[in-house]
Amino acid sequence: MKKIHFIMLAVAAALVVCYVFSTKNAAKPDDQKSCDTTATVEVKKVILDADVVDCFDDGFAMLMLEKSPKINLLGITTVSGNSWSREGVASAIYQLQSIGSNVPVYMGESAPFRAGRQAGIKKELESYGLGGDKYVGSFSHGEPADWKEYFKTTYGCEPKMDVQKENAVDYLIKTIHENPNEITIVAIGPAMNLAKAIQKDSSIVPLVKEIVFMGGAFDVDGNTTQNAEFNIWFDPEASNFVVHQPFKKQTFFALDVCNNVKMNKTDFDNFHNLIQNENIKTIYEKNFLTGLFNSNPDTTWCIWDVLAATSVINPELVTSADTCAVAVDTTFGMNYGKTIPYRENIPADAQKGIIVKTINKECLWGMLSELMKSL
Repeated sequence: MKKIHFIMLAVAAALVVCYVFSTKNAAKPDDQKSCDTTATVEVKKVILDADVVDCFDDGFAMLMLEKSPKINLLGITTVSGNSWSREGVASAIYQLQSIGSNVPVYMGESAPFRAGRQAGIKKELESYGLGGDKYVGSFSHGEPADWKEYFKTTYGCEPKMDVQKENAVDYLIKTIHENPNEITIVAIGPAMNLAKAIQKDSSIVPLVKEIVFMGGAFDVDGNTTQNAEFNIWFDPEASNFVVHQPFKKQTFFALDVCNNVKMNKTDFDNFHNLIQNENIKTIYEKNFLTGLFNSNPDTTWCIWDVLAATSVINPELVTSADTCAVAVDTTFGMNYGKTIPYRENIPADAQKGIIVKTINKECLWGMLSELMKSL
């Protein structure tokens, strides 16, 4: 009888332990669970192709990759988009030198494939930009003649680094050939550099390990226009050309996931309080988001490019994704720049892409907090 009683107690105890364990793990959905950011993995070789701006969101995506022990950030290639390519060079160099980094910066393409796009942008948006926020990035102002003069005017000091003499397109081609099947490209700006590199040497395509895009709006509305997300809209022809290449793996952090991961004023202020680097703190405080949150404390803001960068550092960030063939609409009209997910009636030349749908938000916020603490 004592033996039976002991067994019953043991079973009851086990059930309690199992219940507590399952309840604890069921308490949070996948996008709320913490994740292991310390697991030992192979260091990834990364090239960041970006329309760099200060802090959120390209700047912090760059700094996160540079600071991660899991990433060997080989170089940064600038491209026009949020900023002109020359402005991006200045921003990248200032932020990198502020943290003591010597990652090389290569100046890339400024103009989109469609000739005269900037000159006709007002008429284009009046005709086809219905429903969006009509944000046009660098198209809103003239391109500076010299990146160093822009640097001195913007930051009030001389640059301690110089842009590399080799242009971004040639750097991409050379580095991919020197590191076959090892390079992950994190493409968080328009696609002109990549398109030009492939046009010049298409043999690089099968040598790329993976390409991770921030861009597109597959099953949701766009932002610059009702149907198009900004990075793709800036140069639809370049984007469509690139996504039709037979890469081993291409992953998209589109508005489908980015719209659901937003920062509020409390988040923004908490990140600010963690930063110790005076230069980074100063540009953070001068960032337009400071004024936006101060004037409208209830607003929220997406952190688009940061999602792409953090996923490369820690793939556990992604909790669900959809795989389908992808393309970009290049018809000059209402759908110009719209990303198309083909799940049936797939065109023969379309390539598959992984469209991220949800991420682990707690993991992301933890990684961002660790970045800020390290600055």
